[in-house]
Amino acid sequence: GRLKATLQWTAERLAQGNVSAWLAMGSLLAQVRHRGVLIPWDTDVDLYVDGADEAKLLKAFPNLAPRVHWFGRDPRGRSVYWVYYHNTRRTGDAHIELWLWRPGLSKDPTHLNPWVYPLSRCSLYGLPLWCPRNSSHMLTQWYGPEWHQYRFTRGQSTTMLTDAISDWGRYRAVMELEHRPIPAAPPRPR
Repeated sequence: GRLKATLQWTAERLAQGNVSAWLAMGSLLAQVRHRGVLIPWDTDVDLYVDGADEAKLLKAFPNLAPRVHWFGRDPRGRSVYWVYYHNTRRTGDAHIELWLWRPGLSKDPTHLNPWVYPLSRCSLYGLPLWCPRNSSHMLTQWYGPEWHQYRFTRGQSTTMLTDAISDWGRYRAVMELEHRPIPAAPPRPR
């Protein structure tokens, strides 16, 4: 759908602009644990972009009319750029987050460079992308040693089963991942 189309467009722009970028956080988790398919309740794709390539990134995404997708810097001033499916920024819509990977950030990630470089080929949604050299180590850094297990707890990158009840598709996906029987009709929120 929209997220795959936005990712494909973004990946093409990054490749054409020779911008070094790789899957990160929940998107890397999807690539490894879910075998290249997005986690069902995820609404975005996270990529890190080498901070040295920021100028190339801006050149790869000129905001010229007619816009296909909206591209812009984080409105709160964080070191992240956003690509939205629509040609205007619509919060909550399918989007790509392009996080800058460089020293000097509040959470300087560059001490992890030995596990990131050289990048290795991988895919998400069947699209050719890049992943860190040691994806397992990176996932352990972000999610702890049990990242390969499904956890449905409140947190930055996970969801509770009860949070998915209002969305039948998400609820079904969570039930399938936990190998639970799927009811014939959506449960009623309490």
